[in-house]
Amino acid sequence: MDYQKTSDSNLSELNDWIIKEPVRWMGPFLNYSGFASEMLNFLLPLIGRVNLSATHLQPAYYSKNYHNELPHDTRKQVDDLLSCFFHQHNGISIVHGSGDVVLGMPPDSKFRCLRTMFETDRIVPHWVELIKSVDEVWVPSQFNLESFIKSGVPQEKLKIVPGAVDPNLFEPANSAPLELKNRAGYNFLSIFEWQERKAWDVLLGAYLREFTSDDDVCLWLRCSKAVHIFSILGKQHGGIQDQINQFARQLGLDLSRLPRIEILSDPLPITAMPSLYRSMDCLVGISRGEGWGRPQHEAMMMELPVIASNWSGNTEFMNSRNSLLVDCKLVPVECVEKEMQFMNGHYWAQPSETHTRHYMRQLYENPKQGRTIGKTARMEMVEQYSPEPVSEIVMERLLYAQDKVQTRRSVFGWGKDSKPLVRWEGSFLDYGSLSHVNRNLVEELMADSSYEFEWNLNQSALQGSPNVPDSLADWEYRMNRNLESVEADV
Repeated sequence: MDYQKTSDSNLSELNDWIIKEPVRWMGPFLNYSGFASEMLNFLLPLIGRVNLSATHLQPAYYSKNYHNELPHDTRKQVDDLLSCFFHQHNGISIVHGSGDVVLGMPPDSKFRCLRTMFETDRIVPHWVELIKSVDEVWVPSQFNLESFIKSGVPQEKLKIVPGAVDPNLFEPANSAPLELKNRAGYNFLSIFEWQERKAWDVLLGAYLREFTSDDDVCLWLRCSKAVHIFSILGKQHGGIQDQINQFARQLGLDLSRLPRIEILSDPLPITAMPSLYRSMDCLVGISRGEGWGRPQHEAMMMELPVIASNWSGNTEFMNSRNSLLVDCKLVPVECVEKEMQFMNGHYWAQPSETHTRHYMRQLYENPKQGRTIGKTARMEMVEQYSPEPVSEIVMERLLYAQDKVQTRRSVFGWGKDSKPLVRWEGSFLDYGSLSHVNRNLVEELMADSSYEFEWNLNQSALQGSPNVPDSLADWEYRMNRNLESVEADV
């Protein structure tokens, strides 16, 4: 069913929508990333309640396999949302991504919202001014609320909207364990990209020092084969297994006595992820900083005990009741991969290897304790961090946005038969660089049909009365000389 178009065939559905203003949702949601999974869990509960459409940003990160592997009904819903996007105009726009994605938001948006997050104690400076241009910024945690305020983002723009995981898809009782060769008596799982932020060195140090080949244990690493080339060791030593062996040598360990490590690098469809968690006994998700912590969240929904850092975004949903939180100390960011050097000068967490070892040994020797923690974790995730409760928070924000749009339309006269009046005052009537910029900008904006404005152009009084060249006579004709008579909206 097409929930979005407002043709006569579905006017009855339009009347049923709580949010009747068009809501265009943009982000990289058709790939295997955490952003994609989060956005999908935001969108689906809103269908039928919101005049909604969606589009996938960043075509280079589109995954046809991911798209095709979605459950049939979900794929149909997604395709309906995609087909409606370019039929919608004005209204509310929401974009997922880093701060600079606001530059690509539709110019006719009447309310602009950014969904973003960051993993260190502050955000990139150039984000701040960009973020100030939107109406609201949805961050997932109190951690980011505080770090964004510290960075200079106005507090009134910031709203906490947590992530959500579907408890029906991630349901332990409905998921058969994934078939894995040579499962051990106890199986740890870790899911991450092979980069400094993910503290792979602390994870390996804890596991390789705590266990030996005498222990019936295995650490399963789910990470891409390609990503390792960006890590510091990856530039010196081949693949992931080569890096693990080299790291073990640096620790002074005997390679013949190492505990088992298995690498899972092939993509898994989202529908297979519950089975992967079901085949494990514990997720180890320590890192130096998380925007949210998608694997931790999913594992907890699957009743797995989770070991994670006691710092950053994951502490929004993790606590001493539902998980095992590792002590950390704050340290400056340094020696990161080239593509992460914009974080230099920030602070992030250094999780304790000793504390990580303690928790891994504790769960290995007492699996029953882990299962008890996992049951508590799922209960809390369902109650607070599943699509149903989170969608109510999203609806609250959308109701606020709709009210703002309707108020602005009333105040500014934004209606079907009227357009906001923009008064542009500045230098136009000479060959100076500022006049050149103003003329070019105005010409471009007037030529772009997506900008539904009426224009009133004024030669700035501060520039005096220039001797207007004949070639600019048409611009002189456009100028409105009675500034006081113009009641502009903008």
